[in-house]
Amino acid sequence: MLVFTELDEFLRGMEYPCRPSDLTREARRDLLPTHLVEALRSLPERSYTSRWDVLHRTSIAEALPISV
Repeated sequence: MLVFTELDEFLRGMEYPCRPSDLTREARRDLLPTHLVEALRSLPERSYTSRWDVLHRTSIAEALPISV
């Protein structure tokens, strides 16, 4: 769950609305691991209104290396 925690913490610090390019830029600036940056970059191109919107209305969880 460390990956999710790190992503969740990052998203809490973002300003919304934002686009995948904004998320990717800030993730690189914050030195997030490459797999998280790539997961954010793979999001559908649209405006995201909140942390919840990024986490729950997208398939970002499928792009994360999390084993259940």
